[in-house]
Amino acid sequence: MVAGGHYNGDCYTPMQAAHILRLKPARVRQLQGGELEGARDEVGHWLIPAHVVHERLERLRRESFLEAVGSLRRAHKKPHRSIRGGKR
Repeated sequence: MVAGGHYNGDCYTPMQAAHILRLKPARVRQLQGGELEGARDEVGHWLIPAHVVHERLERLRRESFLEAVGSLRRAHKKPHRSIRGGKR
């Protein structure tokens, strides 16, 4: 599993998942058992499968991308104001 808090290729600790997802460890703990499935190891530490962390990361990236595209589209639809104040 995880020895000394290091990634073993299959699972992450909540602290490692927080780092990868750019979340606070407390937020990762809130998501455990819900949006971030995980299990406890033989000594009771939470482990989150790597694929779960990476799937969530990809979803967050897609959502951020779509949000950025939507913002650009809204900005382009706004009527442009003339920067000239008067007649030439």
